[in-house]
Amino acid sequence: MYPLCPISYPLFPNKGAIMREAYNTALKWLDNRALTSKEVERKLKGKKFDEDTIAEVIKKLKEYDFINDGLYAADYVKYAQNLKRKGKFYIIKKLIEKGVDRAVIDNVFSEYNSEDEYKAAQEAVEKKFKNKARDEKTALKINSFLKSRGFSDDVVYKIIKEYKEGTGD
Repeated sequence: MYPLCPISYPLFPNKGAIMREAYNTALKWLDNRALTSKEVERKLKGKKFDEDTIAEVIKKLKEYDFINDGLYAADYVKYAQNLKRKGKFYIIKKLIEKGVDRAVIDNVFSEYNSEDEYKAAQEAVEKKFKNKARDEKTALKINSFLKSRGFSDDVVYKIIKEYKEGTGD
């Protein structure tokens, strides 16, 4: 992979300064954090670059592997699940919002481990409901909490059942 630095050589022959400006602008954003191709496209549109320029810049960024939606999605799944303790449905929703193609999302989730989702839900509940009473009111709160974080019905049911039985510590 090449270092993320503004170009000064003729990467876009016969395209002019506007193409280089768009490319360098996108590189600056990508130097700060990873972005999907749709996010780069939206940002460049916001900077008033034309469609042809945007398409050419994104093509070049993909060619040099500065943009890779598959890697982005895989990294986002790990981040959201392990650090933010979010469920599968929340993660899918966020990836769609970020413009990741549904086929890419399905590919990433083909390797998805439901046991990891269960562990993330368990950790989230332990953190939030650590010293709460094990009653029906708390169970309803846990249900709402986990659903809002995008966990599947199976995981929510399993967590609530264990919590009521006192084995979810």
